[in-house]
Amino acid sequence: MSDDCNSQQLGKDSSGPSSRNCRGVPPFLGYGTHCLPIDQTALLVQTALGSLGYRHIDTAQSYKNEVQVGVGLRASGVPRDQIYLTTKLSPKHMNTVADVEAAFTRSLQQLGVDYVDCYMVHWPAAGKLPPGDPTQVDKRAACWQRLAQFQQEGKIRHLAVSNFNVHHLKSLPAPRPSFNQLELHPWCHQADVVAYCREHGIGVQAYSPLGRGDPALLNHPLLQTTLIQTKNTNKSSDGASPSQSTSTPASTLLESSSNESRATAAAGSGSAAPSGSSSFDLLMQLNFSMGYDSYLVRSTNIGHMAANWQCGQRWLARPATPGQEAPPVANTSRPLTISTLTPEVAEGAATATADTGRGKRPRNDHATVGDDCSSSATAFSVPFGELKVLSAQLYRARWNPDGDDGTAEVPPSGSSVDVVDKHYCWFSSVVLH
Repeated sequence: MSDDCNSQQLGKDSSGPSSRNCRGVPPFLGYGTHCLPIDQTALLVQTALGSLGYRHIDTAQSYKNEVQVGVGLRASGVPRDQIYLTTKLSPKHMNTVADVEAAFTRSLQQLGVDYVDCYMVHWPAAGKLPPGDPTQVDKRAACWQRLAQFQQEGKIRHLAVSNFNVHHLKSLPAPRPSFNQLELHPWCHQADVVAYCREHGIGVQAYSPLGRGDPALLNHPLLQTTLIQTKNTNKSSDGASPSQSTSTPASTLLESSSNESRATAAAGSGSAAPSGSSSFDLLMQLNFSMGYDSYLVRSTNIGHMAANWQCGQRWLARPATPGQEAPPVANTSRPLTISTLTPEVAEGAATATADTGRGKRPRNDHATVGDDCSSSATAFSVPFGELKVLSAQLYRARWNPDGDDGTAEVPPSGSSVDVVDKHYCWFSSVVLH
């Protein structure tokens, strides 16, 4: 299957960016399966697709769960042509073309499908070659060209990469990647590679949008102060005119929250401290405001999975102009428990360990939509412009706390902030070659 937008080598293309449709953009919000408990994976994939509305499932050879993902796909009852399925090639299978062929064929067999919607090279590092080895470029190129043949045969709809930096993208032969999947969140912007992708018509997928659940980010005073201000605004709006219920602009929050006791003091003066789930919701909105093409979320808690989905739906339904009524979002407020799901897939899930937060361990069968997550119960939204400013402020507060006021949307090119940002993304130590 050929794709006209994939006809030029990166760095040598004068035809301009490809169109969004040409890239085969996946559904806005996808469900990631990295590190899911193996005995829960099929159930969680089935639930995401069959009960919650997800249509984008992301897995990889290195996750060692392709078989279970395939079981979940089939158990969901959702037709295959309505599911956008992604899997990825492990670096250890990039040593020879024969390795690539065997690995791809095995993925199809394990997933139980005859094609994948997106196949990614998971990392730019090939095999166990040391950093800087000159054969890395050649091995990547040979691997890429063989995968392009599978694409021509219709076994891969869209060919993409993951965790590639600019020089990796420039060295790839044709076809152009449809996407680059990157770790992206308020503390990891990767501005240089994102800018390059946008300039060259490569889509950007964001994973770990919640910052890997880092408590320092989730509990940051900037975030907590914004949540308190938003809650107070919503409360006053119940009995006040619009002119009486304006929110505090995010541009003023950096100074007001420089002292971490600010949120505590506000809570003690009559404003309830925001819940952890509110922090998750605000973080999701911050990521959506960055304008990436699609996002991957992961949870083993059914309530959190539903909350993430609803947060994405609310974002897509945001009014285009102030005062415009947003279209309704599909109702997923009915209880979802393991006992209501397919018994064959639920086997082994009923004794799951209690969850202590998103992305930890699977919750037991009493989890319901809205449990421990304000997203479905007390929806809120922050104006788009304020989200952009707040995202920049969080970035500055993390990497350059003694610098300017943090209102710039993008850090200065070549600044120390950019260098530190790359080191925050843990994979840099193995792919910066």
